[in-house]
Amino acid sequence: MGARVPQARAILDHFLNVAHIDCVDAWEERITGETATRQVDSRSAIEAAEDMLTHGTYRDSHCWVFTPHSFAVLMGRLAETGHQPFRCASFFPTERHTFEFFVTLEACDDRQRIMESWKTLQVEVLAQGGDFRSVVREELAEALRHADALRAEVERLRGHVPDHPVQAVESLKVTASLQQQVENLTTVIEALRGSTSWKVTAPLRAVRRLLQ
Repeated sequence: MGARVPQARAILDHFLNVAHIDCVDAWEERITGETATRQVDSRSAIEAAEDMLTHGTYRDSHCWVFTPHSFAVLMGRLAETGHQPFRCASFFPTERHTFEFFVTLEACDDRQRIMESWKTLQVEVLAQGGDFRSVVREELAEALRHADALRAEVERLRGHVPDHPVQAVESLKVTASLQQQVENLTTVIEALRGSTSWKVTAPLRAVRRLLQ
């Protein structure tokens, strides 16, 4: 787009979400996104964005936040679609009570090799015991998306029952089957939310999926 300064969207994203975080408190789970103290109020964030739009003022804005696992997943997906040409050459994990990790990127013209390097990093991170919560959140998000899709399909079928008796019966069977899947999936989601064993074994399941 040729932008030379952060645009209004990035400025708002940064200033509306930037917060003071104590790394030790974060690691020890004494702070969450909801309890973190925001550093900028909404009015000031809007004024900063308006200043950029009116005068082109530069505002230092940081909008990307990753865990090692989420970064590896994103880079792998970008490589799969041909949107990034770098493999993971080396990785230095986040030290306890700190907030940074480091990755060395190496240009590569072999897409398969690039994708394998990021999949390897995902396995290594999870095998080392990191990113428990991010994996659990990903599992829950995927389950919730699937449940929403099933509910939408159930409602669609309920509103389009065929006139022919045989077709109507088959449609009702499908609807009942989907409804049961929704109920089963809802039960699984609730179990996930409250299960300590799920959180503890998440890395092992994730590693198994990656190796399949």
